Amino acid sequence: MARKRTEPKKDFIAYKNGWQLKIMPQTSRGWKHMAVWTLILLLPTVPYGALATMVDDTPNEAIALWALVPYFLILGLLMWWMFKWMLARSEVIDMEEFAQWKRDKARKGAK
Repeated sequence: MARKRTEPKKDFIAYKNGWQLKIMPQTSRGWKHMAVWTLILLLPTVPYGALATMVDDTPNEAIALWALVPYFLILGLLMWWMFKWMLARSEVIDMEEFAQWKRDKARKGAK
């Protein structure tokens, strides 16, 4: 008989390997959250796409380039917010500790 989990399954799983961190959906709810975040990240694209077509007619290209600065700032802030939000709802697995555990287990099995 399977053991019952004491805590509910988290929506995301984060694999930590040194400075690298990879967050992936673990449940169907996590995949739905990922889809919503993708839509949220695409939202700023619509008004800035319209702005780019309007600015395209102006002779000054510097205005068009400076119009992209707020777009990338907003996009960067949304991505940072998404990262922090998903990390807070993740089960974090340290791959270095996991590898050490596997080595210890193999060493004990070899004795």
